[in-house]
Amino acid sequence: SFGEIALLENVPRTATLLTKEPCKFVVLNHAHFHQFLEIVPEKKEELQVMAAQRLTSRLALLPLFSDLDENPLQLLVSLLKFHHSKEGEIIFEEGDEADMFYLVLKGCVEVLAKGPGGQSIQIAKRSEGDYFGEVALLESVPRTATLKAAADSVFLTLSRSQFNSFLQIAETKRDLLHRIRTERLLSRVQVIPLFADMETAHLETLTQLFKFQQLPAGQIVFNEGDTSHDFYIVLDGEVEVVTKNGAGKQTVLCTRSAGEHFGEISLFESESVRTATLRTTQPSVFLTLNRQQFQQFLELAPLKKEVLQTIAMARMASRLATIPMFAGMEERLLEQLANLCVFESEQANTQLCKAGDNGDRFFY
Repeated sequence: SFGEIALLENVPRTATLLTKEPCKFVVLNHAHFHQFLEIVPEKKEELQVMAAQRLTSRLALLPLFSDLDENPLQLLVSLLKFHHSKEGEIIFEEGDEADMFYLVLKGCVEVLAKGPGGQSIQIAKRSEGDYFGEVALLESVPRTATLKAAADSVFLTLSRSQFNSFLQIAETKRDLLHRIRTERLLSRVQVIPLFADMETAHLETLTQLFKFQQLPAGQIVFNEGDTSHDFYIVLDGEVEVVTKNGAGKQTVLCTRSAGEHFGEISLFESESVRTATLRTTQPSVFLTLNRQQFQQFLELAPLKKEVLQTIAMARMASRLATIPMFAGMEERLLEQLANLCVFESEQANTQLCKAGDNGDRFFY
């Protein structure tokens, strides 16, 4: 017998069958099949066992599961659930909470990421035998891309807890999935303007250094005057850049959204502190590099150092323009001044200079 999987799971056919010679069949349509199971309920369990065996055999042919022993494979099959998406249907969107791992049993999906300006860019496709959704589950962050069915598709899914259970019984798969995570993150990062023209080998090394950080809306990323530790790339969401004017009133200078970066200014100077406060305006996901990893990045791509220094000086000039003493100065002069200045922060009751000392620094 055959055809029971699609009827039991209420999904489209997951395989194509061809007759090799003339055949005769006894056929039950969808309604009659379920009527048959009501008449002879013990047959439902028998057919479910048969369907599980066939699914086990099919999964054993896929690279991700081909080296699994029979017991872990059977346990995996017992956890899997079927899911059907029609062509054009959004399976999940970038920024959604991650709760499922997907294996493509039939069909094809498009992987879409937010490019500069928020437009959607296709960065990959996943077809039969491929899987997706593992990055957000491994990193405990929201979805890092949007997945859309490019054709009528059938998936096998694992919930977050089932995915973790699978990795416990197949520990070697965790390492494999982390390697795949790095490869897929590479595709995601390549649409970010700062990294678009980097050599693939260098970008692969950089991708292994990235850490994910997730913050809710309204959360302070860091405060003006804080010690500098990390460089940030906005993968999803938005932050606003906030400064204080001479009267101590907060002013929003600008925002940074998906594909943009921040935090580079104070990392170029070892003694410098944060020059502004960064606050999320919506739930956001960042890729981060600590100070040492940021320096590794600049060593891998020395041309990017000049690019980032130019951006840093322009941003620092914008910050200086909010200070009454420098307000109204030409942008060209502000950028020259930005090259000369260092932002510092001191605790209360700190002695900044002493009577009788040589005057070697100007403070504002």
